Amino acid sequence: MGGGGKKLVLFNLGIPGYTTLDMFMLYSSIFYSIKPEIVIAMFFGSDVWTGAISDKILLQDHNFYYHQIFEQSIKKSQNSIIPLLSEIQDMKNIDYNLVIESILLRVEQFQNAVLSNHGEFYPIVTPYLANKRQITQEEQNLETQLLCLQHTIKQMKGLIKNLKSKLKIKIYDSNEAIINIKESIFIDSMHLNKNGCKVVGKYIYEIIKDSKKLNP
Repeated sequence: MGGGGKKLVLFNLGIPGYTTLDMFMLYSSIFYSIKPEIVIAMFFGSDVWTGAISDKILLQDHNFYYHQIFEQSIKKSQNSIIPLLSEIQDMKNIDYNLVIESILLRVEQFQNAVLSNHGEFYPIVTPYLANKRQITQEEQNLETQLLCLQHTIKQMKGLIKNLKSKLKIKIYDSNEAIINIKESIFIDSMHLNKNGCKVVGKYIYEIIKDSKKLNP
């Protein structure tokens, strides 16, 4: 990265379905002792829909939400007909204020751990197709992967605005990078294709470069 000659080691730990809480636990259990100088957390995507389908008591009493990917896999492997919570949850009666408060708590918790370990923390809101001003025909044909996500996806603009109104820490919004892109950059409502990854990757690089952690 530039002519400084500093050797960088990059760990790409993007794991499908991981929430901020999952990322925090991964950092605390393995990477706290490694002491990375920079920690980038792409959040809000899995956090929102996971919070929306999580147990309401756990969310309300403990701000705890978790993804049900493994439950879905086990149900499929066992040919079970017992419905999961995500399949019977009333998606039109979700307390998104509580979900956002829980997300912010976990992001702040993650940041405190990184800062106390002498690292720099960059929480970045995941980009969403709905935030593009010009959606291509190809992108219009994309379907949400899970039916339980559709109601949440439609509200993403308002949810991001709600998130920003309650912030106590600095975050970055990668939707700023994709909002004016005219070409197709999504493979579904919230996952990027190769070109989309380049756009957001450049956005993140500029953020870190401006912090003077990397040479221009």
